[in-house]
Amino acid sequence: MSDYRLTAVVLYLLASAAMTLFTSSLRFDRDARSCLAAMVNGTAHRPFVMRRLVPDTIGLLTRCTPAPWRGATVQAIEALPPPLPRLLLGHNSQAAYAHLLLVLSVWGCYCGTLLCWRWLLRTGSGLSAGRSLWLPVLALGLVYPLLNWRHGVHIYDPATLFLYSLALVVMVKAVERAGGRGFAQAVVLTALAAWHKETAVLLIVWWALVWRHAGQSSYAGLFLQMMGLVSLYLGIRLWLGWLYRGNPGSAFEFWLLKFNLPFLESMVTDFGGRHLRFLLILAIAIALPAWGWRRKPLLLRQMMLTGLLVLGVPWLFWGILDEFRALLELYPLWVMLCVPAGYSLPSSTAVAPSGTLNRR
Repeated sequence: MSDYRLTAVVLYLLASAAMTLFTSSLRFDRDARSCLAAMVNGTAHRPFVMRRLVPDTIGLLTRCTPAPWRGATVQAIEALPPPLPRLLLGHNSQAAYAHLLLVLSVWGCYCGTLLCWRWLLRTGSGLSAGRSLWLPVLALGLVYPLLNWRHGVHIYDPATLFLYSLALVVMVKAVERAGGRGFAQAVVLTALAAWHKETAVLLIVWWALVWRHAGQSSYAGLFLQMMGLVSLYLGIRLWLGWLYRGNPGSAFEFWLLKFNLPFLESMVTDFGGRHLRFLLILAIAIALPAWGWRRKPLLLRQMMLTGLLVLGVPWLFWGILDEFRALLELYPLWVMLCVPAGYSLPSSTAVAPSGTLNRR
């Protein structure tokens, strides 16, 4: 491993550890309907309980760990100086070991996310070694908390960030290889994402764009591949819906009439700090990718626009407008589009024909 790579790993482990403690301080159990214990044992409210990748993994690891080891580990953590025991073990003594596993998984997800972003910015965007080392830390440490500050962090949010960052890496590599060998990766990532959250439909749309952009699939082949991914997605989501059909809550929370329309109306009648925060984040989120928009790869632009359509409409109807973590799946792509650089992906502009590499 080169000195640069070793520096990146050490820096990202430290940065992700700090971000993990900050995330834990926001409390994963802020929403009683989706607290860790209820998510692990399957009694949480819908739709949270149907987001199973993280709680099922934690539950499996907890069951595989002998009870004496779990007890000794919890006791060792409790002996640490405050506030570490609270941050690492949570507030529920019955789920203390599961909370510790969750914190460790969050640490791994953040570090993996930073490594993915480093690769994307260094290889995909052509940034220098120094800029591609520090920009991921700034994107995670300065911007990401703004997406979660008001509504806290659900236990599956860090894994969402990592999963879609990894998917973007795999897709960029598929384009660089001119496609043709990405179906197995698409199946695995779609299965994990569907097990994780219903927003996995976004990956199916993105894979269609990637394969068409690479030009290695006929329309018939692309249709069959898409039908395979759609069938996989529906099978997993319908199974989870049936499995937890008796849980309280509903498959979707309808917030359009209850919150979103009144929130938009109050921007005119009773403008306040909450509205200012919403508009400020929205303005920055639009302005940074728009800077040098046409110089950025056509594929990434198409992925962002389709992603906003796939997630934006449900965000308006079934999400909460100032809860930007509802668009967390788009954040890795947004980070890459914020950087005007010499992309290694083909760019499509008025002066650069499709297939021309737009490098500095």
